[in-house]
Amino acid sequence: MRSNKFSKKCFFEALLNLYHQKPYSQIQISEICQTAGYNRSTFYRIYPSKEALLLDGFKEEYVMNYYNSIPAAEEENMDTYLHNVELLFSFIRENHDFFLMMRDAHMVNEIYLLFRESFPYDSQKDEVSLYTRNFLAAGYLSAIYEWLDNGMKQSNRYMAELIINVMNHISTSII
Repeated sequence: MRSNKFSKKCFFEALLNLYHQKPYSQIQISEICQTAGYNRSTFYRIYPSKEALLLDGFKEEYVMNYYNSIPAAEEENMDTYLHNVELLFSFIRENHDFFLMMRDAHMVNEIYLLFRESFPYDSQKDEVSLYTRNFLAAGYLSAIYEWLDNGMKQSNRYMAELIINVMNHISTSII
């Protein structure tokens, strides 16, 4: 008997393969099962819907891979931040189909929530810090989807520098 982890991976890969062939809304669970080599009862034993499969794949395949790709920084400085933002755009470029599928599945909010939780804020969790995290997450996500929609013509480095320049401009305009 195959493990749940292996089954999940097969279902997720099947969904990705089918997405390359047709829009997300046209993909049926029966097609996912057939492509993965499983029956529907196995699918429904693990997932209640294809959205649950997509969300699980997002967390297991993409989030974990992304965080594992970021080297631990010995100190936080602008060069480290620029490098990490560039890694983010590199990761999105490599996995652009997945991010577009998340939007097609009306699941961008899940990406937003992850971004929001990823931004540091002070330990007091004050109101300003909370609004800042939400602002940054929404801004990043908006810029990312604009970049994806325009064919990712700009380099990862260019996008990272653009984001940092915008953030610097905002912070100096407020003060």
